[in-house]
Amino acid sequence: MIKELGETDGMIYEMSVSSPGITDMPKQKGEIKDLYEVFSRYQKSLRERALELDQGIRQLTEEEEALNRVWSCCQALRGEEYDVLRRLFILRQPWKTVEIECGMSSGSIQRIQKRALQKIIDMYNSPYSITEINSHSESYKKERERDGGGDYQQLRLFE
Repeated sequence: MIKELGETDGMIYEMSVSSPGITDMPKQKGEIKDLYEVFSRYQKSLRERALELDQGIRQLTEEEEALNRVWSCCQALRGEEYDVLRRLFILRQPWKTVEIECGMSSGSIQRIQKRALQKIIDMYNSPYSITEINSHSESYKKERERDGGGDYQQLRLFE
């Protein structure tokens, strides 16, 4: 589309050929088209295309921001919630594999998944910025690494 915006000569020729006053056909009263009108239509067409392009870019930017926010919310999860979602949605492991490797029942994994997805929704709809969510995410990542280098959180009996 950007390339089309720069093809001025072809566009003007196209518009002038389709104009009833520029060809050799007999002119009817009130239909005299001059080069100025052709160029005006060309500029209007360019403006419309630029607006469409701007709207498309704005929509893609909004979608990208939403995806970044969801990803940040996922990264802010802790412990088994993070682990279960990572295995199911990022690594795309089958449900049975997640059950076996985590040593949990299907019902437990389902409850953890539901709870984790609800936390993501709550964080997504929160007033926190992506930067604030990311800062929580970074502290959780460091804690996961400190507690054993994996994706599991060390259980504490007394706090």
